[in-house]
Amino acid sequence: MGVVWLAHDALLDRYVAVKEMTVTLDDISVRRIALQEARSVARLAHPAIITVYDVVENEGRLWIVMEFVRDSLTLDQVIRRNGPLSPLLVARIARRLLDALGHAHAEGVLHRDVKPGNVLLTPRRVVLIDFGIAKGIAEETPALLMGTPAYSAPEHIRGELYGSAADLWSLGATLYAAIEGRSPYHAPHIAGVVAGVLSRDPKPSLRAAALRPLLDGLLRRDPTDRLTAEEAAELVALAMLDDQDTISFSPALLAG
Repeated sequence: MGVVWLAHDALLDRYVAVKEMTVTLDDISVRRIALQEARSVARLAHPAIITVYDVVENEGRLWIVMEFVRDSLTLDQVIRRNGPLSPLLVARIARRLLDALGHAHAEGVLHRDVKPGNVLLTPRRVVLIDFGIAKGIAEETPALLMGTPAYSAPEHIRGELYGSAADLWSLGATLYAAIEGRSPYHAPHIAGVVAGVLSRDPKPSLRAAALRPLLDGLLRRDPTDRLTAEEAAELVALAMLDDQDTISFSPALLAG
């Protein structure tokens, strides 16, 4: 829902990322959603969540000024360049993302579009970006189908009320893609993806090893049966092979 530019803040002498919204703000409802995006993320302060510095509105256009994460690639780029990641590396990524989502949900914010393209990796950080369609958990309005079908929970595709469990399903699909090199409902056309999400469980991951219970639990189609964030964190801890607190991506993994 926007184009991102690299810019230099002359006043503070720092580089920033500026997201230009691709919709005009003439429509009141569109303007409300766009401003909600900025306000939602701006109140989040977490090392694994992109920092929003400012919001600029001018002549019906909106720009969101954000932290520029240096030396980063998206998880999607890493998968495309290097293939599936090891279960241990994915466990470390999962730990950071679960912590980030837990913080956002505690603040009443849903992401609504967790996917490999919205996860930045650096040699020492995992950063969840683009809460572009985030809304408060307390809003009692039916969800709009605004995410990415291959990473959208079944209840989201059905148009049901969006909750934190849907973010966790999307996280499960993202971790599945990191381990298997493809989404759990890979198909040549969107219609096939949507049909798969709505009608069947994903094929079990063959490479997940100790993360298999985590993936299976996050990808349960019934949100009431799905793992909670706390349960998922416990499974990640069990799957970790060491207690190292850094991600330690090799330079080759993030090479351009």
